[in-house]
Amino acid sequence: MTRLIISIQNSEFEMSLLTSAPTRVAKRNVSGILNSVDTLNHSFLFDQNFLWASCIWGAVASGFCIYGMKQRSLIPFLGGFAMTVMSFIGPNALVMSLVCIVAIVAVWWLIKQGY
Repeated sequence: MTRLIISIQNSEFEMSLLTSAPTRVAKRNVSGILNSVDTLNHSFLFDQNFLWASCIWGAVASGFCIYGMKQRSLIPFLGGFAMTVMSFIGPNALVMSLVCIVAIVAVWWLIKQGY
């Protein structure tokens, strides 16, 4: 486990980079009294699977968006836009991949239906 300790004017903040659970941090205020602060840990942004999935689905999404713009077709453009948004706000690689696969199938099905 890697810990990052930041010291700002006699205050120490400690953050764990490899755990996804919120950590309890002891913070020393100006008068020297320790206060405990809950922090949200964004370690999933450093996860290798999340980064690869975001890169792959972002590339597929850009292809869908460019295709939709060039062909003046709203359905592929919106599918690509949905995948782009998911590659930014997805909570983890599995959910991001499932939502992007559903978006691809939805675009295929809607185009097959004639929309």
